[in-house]
Amino acid sequence: MRILVENSSWNNIGDGFYQFSLFNLLRKEFPHHDYAYLDAPASRSFRYAKPFSKNVFKFEEHQDADLYIFSGPILGSDFLAIYAPLIKQIQARGGNYALVSVHGDAESANTILSFFSENPPLLLASRDRNTFDLYKNGKFPTYDGVCTASLVSITCDVGDTTPDTRYISTSFYDGYEPHFEIKLNEQGSISEISDISSWQPEPNWKFKRHFEYLFKSYRSNIADFQIVRPVHDIGYKFSHLNYSRSNSFLSYNPLTYLSLYKGTSLTVTNRLHAALPTLSFGKPAAYVGSTRRNGAIDRLGLRNYQGRVVRLDREVLTSEYTSLVQAIRGIGL
Repeated sequence: MRILVENSSWNNIGDGFYQFSLFNLLRKEFPHHDYAYLDAPASRSFRYAKPFSKNVFKFEEHQDADLYIFSGPILGSDFLAIYAPLIKQIQARGGNYALVSVHGDAESANTILSFFSENPPLLLASRDRNTFDLYKNGKFPTYDGVCTASLVSITCDVGDTTPDTRYISTSFYDGYEPHFEIKLNEQGSISEISDISSWQPEPNWKFKRHFEYLFKSYRSNIADFQIVRPVHDIGYKFSHLNYSRSNSFLSYNPLTYLSLYKGTSLTVTNRLHAALPTLSFGKPAAYVGSTRRNGAIDRLGLRNYQGRVVRLDREVLTSEYTSLVQAIRGIGL
């Protein structure tokens, strides 16, 4: 069977984490199939004015396969506009599709469910409980899954590229980075940080961020740890956005970011896809923020984690990985 797995629709580098993880999971567990990357519809990732839509080459319409697998927070208000035409073409050609590690909102669920009833997927595997609840009564197989970014320590071959450097990773994308202090245990590992649970996104951030480098300065070290600041939004063309904070790190390689999170002593962040890989590699993370994306953390069984140092039990990951593989196997792979 030829299988195309969506891996291109990166609004930031973190989208590559769950898409590479899913691709590697499939190749590892179902190696007898023929796999390739699927280029998602351009409007998923790139902005263009309507008059220019006629100039877009729709590469995905020329990629042929037996099964197409989509992923990510795609089940929203623009899902039908972006994906419905492609899904209809897939099924008209005799192909099938599935959705794995997906997130959706309640406002769009009824409309999308109506589309799915006429064009059913082989599987809808959510990444959070709320999305599963929205679609579990559909006339198609569903699975209460996890974000595959939380499985990268199992699915992705990530090297130890920083074994001799002690550092903390911080990544904040819609507000200023909060000041915090750390507390070490007897072994010299970070056990606590000062309270950052009151952190909130900065109003008018899209405007204020252009002046952050003028009015804000950030430490490069805390105790004997360097502070490294991964920037997930790699599409900016302005130096004052890419490198406004000391020790900012950018790369076009998702695996390099994963290596950084694998080697960190702690990640402090409001980014879901900074916290999940860190936790996957058995490292502590302090996540803060109140968005619907938090459901992917809740789904892993973590509670009372806002602004606190937490870790994830390896047995949880192993169990979730095994169960997701079983769910995918159920569609005939």
